[in-house]
Amino acid sequence: MTMPPDDQHEILQQVGGLILDSVPDDRPGSRAEFSDVVGTSTTDLTVTTDTGGTRKGEFPLRAVPLMSELRAGTHDDGKGTWYTATYTIRRPGSFSVDCAYGSEPDFGFEDDPRTFFEDPDRFPRPFESLPGWLREKLARANEDIKREESGSN
Repeated sequence: MTMPPDDQHEILQQVGGLILDSVPDDRPGSRAEFSDVVGTSTTDLTVTTDTGGTRKGEFPLRAVPLMSELRAGTHDDGKGTWYTATYTIRRPGSFSVDCAYGSEPDFGFEDDPRTFFEDPDRFPRPFESLPGWLREKLARANEDIKREESGSN
């Protein structure tokens, strides 16, 4: 069941507060990215400096389970759920969140295609709405499993 919008907003407010707490007050903005499939997630935080440049920040670990909860709560049987959420904060207090339902998450490392097996079970969506990249990964994972079961490399 999809989480009510007020509950989604509450989680986003909590995450935003945690991000702001991890960034110096004099920074004009920040961009946090959370990518997730069942069993694997990555985070990234980029902080805008007062000169307009950027630097790496530390994504607040307490925000990770909140983002996972939000991902589960935004699942819809007709379209699944998102793989990457980008949370942009501009001081003094505005924010935006962009959730990518079809783009492949960039984990920053080569993933095993089997990593993606559990996600469609946990967050079902019609086959025709599965992104092409996910279909390819699931097909490769099936091939790998069959090859391992037959004992050939």
